[in-house]
Amino acid sequence: MASVFFFPSHEGAGMVVAEAMSYGVPVLCYQNEGPGELTPAASSLKVPYDTFARNVTDFAERLRWLHDSPPLLAAEAALARRHVAQHHTWERRGQQLRRIYQQALAA
Repeated sequence: MASVFFFPSHEGAGMVVAEAMSYGVPVLCYQNEGPGELTPAASSLKVPYDTFARNVTDFAERLRWLHDSPPLLAAEAALARRHVAQHHTWERRGQQLRRIYQQALAA
């Protein structure tokens, strides 16, 4: 199994980010409206947009952190798994969708 899911996309995340986290695989991604919103707020693995060179450096630095610190990798993996269990279950998605429909009907 992978140790980390590296997802340097500027686009939406689809289900791959939540799927990786459900297996306890932390996600290294941009801090954006796609994967950045799906990953835990407390994760230290989100990289803000900057210049290409800065982004490459930031991604490499975070990969190095994970490689050099098994306790950090384990903590990020546990955080990812917990986050999915609390926020990205089908039941939770159903509740969110119901709330959206109710708001639309009330408008």
